[in-house]
Amino acid sequence: MTSLTDCCAPGTVILDEFISVAEDVSLRVITFSPAVDYKNPVIFIIPGWTSIVEGWKTLLSDFTRDHSVIFMETREKSSSKISKYSNLGVEKFGEDIAVVIQKKKLSETEYILLGSSLGATSIMEGYHLFDSKPKYLIMIGPNAEFSFTFLAKTIIRVCPVFLYQFARPFIKWYIKKFYLDVAADPEQYENYSDLLNDLEPRRVKRSALEFFDYTVWQRLSDIDCPALILGGSSDVMHNPPNVQLIVKKMKDVQYIDLEINSRTHGQEAIDIMRSFMDSGVAKV
Repeated sequence: MTSLTDCCAPGTVILDEFISVAEDVSLRVITFSPAVDYKNPVIFIIPGWTSIVEGWKTLLSDFTRDHSVIFMETREKSSSKISKYSNLGVEKFGEDIAVVIQKKKLSETEYILLGSSLGATSIMEGYHLFDSKPKYLIMIGPNAEFSFTFLAKTIIRVCPVFLYQFARPFIKWYIKKFYLDVAADPEQYENYSDLLNDLEPRRVKRSALEFFDYTVWQRLSDIDCPALILGGSSDVMHNPPNVQLIVKKMKDVQYIDLEINSRTHGQEAIDIMRSFMDSGVAKV
């Protein structure tokens, strides 16, 4: 497993802790502080569904050069401390973000919220609860709702968790066949394949069941800070027409199409995000 020190700039001070966000839930929250305090806004990152810190090495290695970065692993991840009764719905993910904002005292400083996929959805869901609003909001491939085919819903509902290891090859095939453009972005499939190898199936099933009827459309009008959305017109997993509708419904947003998912997490995207964080205007 990749060490946290391999995920950040040299000299970064790392605090790896658990923060209680509810009576039965504690989440892993990692704070990366640069060796020199540049007085730049804190960047608070909410990763996507099952995505963990090691998958953010490229971005973290860059941002931690001159920003403090807080990275929160959400409830469905194997790192979280939850009970078998803990709610794994998006609404609770949004509440958790609000609690961490409060407990990390982000109201006392400028900060930037960055969310990818489900992490972005959770930010949109919880925004109205934040006791202080971010200076900027950056979202990568946000989902306003989650599309499951009838077959996918059936498999999630009826497949016992203990069969996951046997069903995993089929799930990979199904995602490749119906949700990913492997020809355009082979790296995206490799990333999802790695996540499927490492996820905690019982938690993922519980959270997926919560997503079937969820939408965030009613929360978009709450968002009142400048936002940047990075999307991929070939990124079927994140439903490009859905992303475009989010852009149309938000008040103050810039959208940049990077065509494929892997580009939204690479150096090109980092440079665009930095230009936005510096001036409020994203430059390609």
